[in-house]
Amino acid sequence: PELIRQKYPEGFSLGLIASSGSVALLIPPSLTMIIYATATGVSVGELFMAGVGAGIVYGLATLIYVFFYARKHKLPVDERSSFKEIMQNTVDAMWSLAVPVIILGGIYFGIFTATEAAGVSAIYAIFVGMFIYKELTLKKLYEVCVRSAVTCAQVLVLVAGAQTFAWFLTVARLPQTLTEGIVQNVHSPFLFLLLNNVILLIVGMFMEGIAAITILAPLFFPIAVQMGINPVHLGIIMIANLAIGNFTPPFGLNLFVANGVTGVSVSKIASAAMVFVAVSVAALLVITYVPGVSMFLPNIVYR
Repeated sequence: PELIRQKYPEGFSLGLIASSGSVALLIPPSLTMIIYATATGVSVGELFMAGVGAGIVYGLATLIYVFFYARKHKLPVDERSSFKEIMQNTVDAMWSLAVPVIILGGIYFGIFTATEAAGVSAIYAIFVGMFIYKELTLKKLYEVCVRSAVTCAQVLVLVAGAQTFAWFLTVARLPQTLTEGIVQNVHSPFLFLLLNNVILLIVGMFMEGIAAITILAPLFFPIAVQMGINPVHLGIIMIANLAIGNFTPPFGLNLFVANGVTGVSVSKIASAAMVFVAVSVAALLVITYVPGVSMFLPNIVYR
């Protein structure tokens, strides 16, 4: 709503909202990374380190596109804030800024799990909204809970469908058949990574990320190791692909979440997101073929 009030184009705003959140899969702590580590046996710590560089590149691609789009279309710009205003706004926002501190701090210090962190942060947000900022009344809290339930229900139905699809693929042995074809016909790491990207981009359109990792990671992992591809790098590539799948038509989860939040049709949101898909694929190619982007930090810390 704030973007629309500020006169930003609706299509641009929808595409940005639907796409930008998917970078969370690459930025630690990431549940998808933990699932990949569980499926392949690689270090969660190394994956978290690798995700930092890859996440920055992935996010920068969107930032660069937004910058040039804003310049070309002369999007509205607020007046520059003074140092005093910046400090005052920072102080006013301290209660809100504590949310990521609670989530990340709690997880990294072993106080609670990622799922528990979500519950703790939700309770904290309700407390701050009702008793600190006093913008959240009981009526508004009820409305928020109803909207959250509807959004969660949409996502859970899609996840259930994705899990059913994953079961069908497993029973039909399609992943194994695909892997056998790759082993027999692909001998170049460059070509293997290209096929890996194509397959995962397609899979991500229909299947939830955790299900895709659970099925495909154990199949692609031994091939990558045989070709000399770092398994940590492979994990980051797979997760980056599935991050793009989150907002790729026809069944990207973010498209349906954005629909539930904004009320705009899924087809319109999907159309608006396509340019961000193209931008993210460009970042994916950099992450894929420049291993140093992902492996820079792990090589420093773990080598």
